[in-house]
Amino acid sequence: ICVLGILQEKDVAGIVEALDPVVDHFVVTQSQSDRALSVADLADTVAEIAGPDRVDARPTSDEAMARALDLAGTEGGVVVTGSITLVAEVVERSA
Repeated sequence: ICVLGILQEKDVAGIVEALDPVVDHFVVTQSQSDRALSVADLADTVAEIAGPDRVDARPTSDEAMARALDLAGTEGGVVVTGSITLVAEVVERSA
């Protein structure tokens, strides 16, 4: 399961295309950065590339992590990527 948040100036489609073959499900969100791409815009792009059945959208990183952990269950894993600001939020809240 991939928790994904990307900043506006990044190659969103390129990032999603690179992750698509190795990700079972995307949970998209946005960091608190002013430069973060909106959840709706990111969800639309991910759905176009990976298919709408492989995308969940959550407004905050906390909600995205909760959904990702639920989807992963006890046997799966979660990766957080796309933006260092998103990774920093998740790490900070996990500490």
